[in-house]
Parts: sequence; C-alpha cells; structure tokens
Amino acid sequence: MMFDNSAGKLSLEQFIASLDSFFGLWRLDSSFREHVMMYIVTKERIRRFLETAELNLQVESAFRAILEQLETIGPIPGAATDDPAYEDHLLAAEKLWQSIRPPSPDKPGNN
Repeated sequence: MMFDNSAGKLSLEQFIASLDSFFGLWRLDSSFREHVMMYIVTKERIRRFLETAELNLQVESAFRAILEQLETIGPIPGAATDDPAYEDHLLAAEKLWQSIRPPSPDKPGNN
C-alpha cells in the first residue's frame, strides 16, 4: 500500500490555525496533557509540513526545533504532570512558532 503524502494535507492557513490552536489550548486548559490526539496530530502535521513544503533554512530549522521540543513531552496523559519541565518545552516551542509564524492578514502586526 502506497502512502499518499497529500492525504490530510492542510492549506497554509489551516496549518497556521492548527498550530495556533495547539499552543492556545495548552495555556487555557489545565488538563492539556489529556489532549493526546491533538498532541500527536500536531506533531504529525509538522512532520508532513516539513516533508512537503519548500522552506528556507531558518524556518525549517525552527520547525525541526519545535518538533524536537514536542518530542520531549510524553504523550501519555498524567505522565510527569507534576513535572513543570513539559511546560518549558511547550514555551520554547511556542516561542519558536511565534518567531516564524506569518502575520495574519486580519490581525496586522500579529507575528
């Protein structure tokens, strides 16, 4: 069976919105670690984006660093929830995302 790399492919706008939602959720929801599927899907979306998009070296490096930060967080709910280090990884990933996120046309200066 061949893997269809276009299956589930998001537009750039959808991809940006999905990452914004991911980073917004962890700040709003104290049970963030229970959103395992969103965590797994977000990592997969980043991997697919890296494979299919033509990115400059700086943006590609930032996405790889975001993925690395997310990979350090255990995807199992309750795994090390008393360890605040996972928040440090999310903060680092979010900061990288904000550094490369294109501005929204409807929100001037959002960067």
